[in-house]
Amino acid sequence: MQLVSRAHPTLTYAARSDSAGDFRIPGVEQGEYLIGFQHPAMDSLGLSPPQLPLTVLADHPQRTALAIPSARTVRAAICHSSPRDSSALLVGSIRDADTDAPVSGATLVAFWNEIVIGPGVLRTQRRETPAKTNAAGWFALCGIPYDAPVLVRAESPGRASGYLELNFPPMGVVQRDVAMASDSAAIAVADTAAPGDAEPLRRGTARLSGTVLTADRRPAAGVDIAVWGTTASTVTGDDGRFGLADLPAGTRMLEARALGFAPSRQVITLASHRTATTSIVLSERVPVLGAVTIYGRKNDLPSQLLGFLQRSHSGVGTFITMADIAKRRPYWISDVLHGIPSVHVGLSRGPVPSVHVGLSRGPGTLVTMSRTVGFDPELGMRCRPVVYLDGIEWSSGSEAFQLSDGGPLGPNFASMPDEVFGIEVYPRASDVPVRYRDPRAHCGAILIWSKPPLKKQPGK
Repeated sequence: MQLVSRAHPTLTYAARSDSAGDFRIPGVEQGEYLIGFQHPAMDSLGLSPPQLPLTVLADHPQRTALAIPSARTVRAAICHSSPRDSSALLVGSIRDADTDAPVSGATLVAFWNEIVIGPGVLRTQRRETPAKTNAAGWFALCGIPYDAPVLVRAESPGRASGYLELNFPPMGVVQRDVAMASDSAAIAVADTAAPGDAEPLRRGTARLSGTVLTADRRPAAGVDIAVWGTTASTVTGDDGRFGLADLPAGTRMLEARALGFAPSRQVITLASHRTATTSIVLSERVPVLGAVTIYGRKNDLPSQLLGFLQRSHSGVGTFITMADIAKRRPYWISDVLHGIPSVHVGLSRGPVPSVHVGLSRGPGTLVTMSRTVGFDPELGMRCRPVVYLDGIEWSSGSEAFQLSDGGPLGPNFASMPDEVFGIEVYPRASDVPVRYRDPRAHCGAILIWSKPPLKKQPGK
């Protein structure tokens, strides 16, 4: 807080507010003053500090209240939005991770998925919105949705931050500063299991140490720790502590996973040749089932195919029928997956653990889907789908789905697309039918149905 005399500008008084926002300035001379306050958040919000006139009388305590505009007022002033607009606003500054200097002309990009509903159409569409920083490194990004996690990333020629997962309240204003590191301060690590256009993993000279605690402040042992977009990972010790080295500088997302708890993610900022410290609290418990042995058998195919036909009228997912396959005349079954929204079909760049489902020939055709939540250290913004063949799960999504010759449907299945009755493709895990939804999966699913065998006629 600062108090400046209007008659004598060199006469000033200063104080700092406490955790409740209260402040006290004793010994102020009688006179006319201007009172205001400063806070780093004001700069991030792009607001000028308010200055109010104040009359101080001798031996008469003066009480005054200072405030900044509400989130709704700030959002309306920056975004020129209507009062009924429920979208959020993201503001902040982009700085260099090592020098802390503002970066002008940098771009902050936000990514999220939207459901598009139209006449006969129900599909997921990926949205991408950029914002440029001004000369002071400040940015404002309007129109952010509040009902789903949003990924953001800062980038400029020669440097970038990691992907960050943020959540926004309705009509809210979120302030987030982002630090970027020069590419010269990090080493790109080749990822032979990733798609050809996947972003390389990075290493650097930054370090991170921290502690993971439970909600009752006890050390959490055996927690998996990883930093998105890097090769770094570790496990906490009995005291809940962990340490990571060789990290790239910049703002990045730290993730902690433990059995019985929901994944916990936290934004961290790292600098080259320095050690940052942090702490994570695992607060959200999830129910854990005991070991269960499941016995199953192949269901009656005609009833399964009836389910395929019924779901094809639901408007959710993409369905490929026998007529579609015949019209496309594919050489391999993997050919029919090309062109489906959010599905990527390409050659594997190296030997990876594979699930052979007999959809194509050759060293491997890697099928991935656009990720809707989180970030995969290997695949970046993509994920591996769960694959079902005639209702039986053949790929859980935790291993690479590499289409190759032969497989469980027989050695000739790869060259016989006409043996397929239909294919269902669900890019989002939430769209997968409950019966085929894997609670461990964070990706979509592909369901493949073969034609039922012809029944022999009596006497033949």
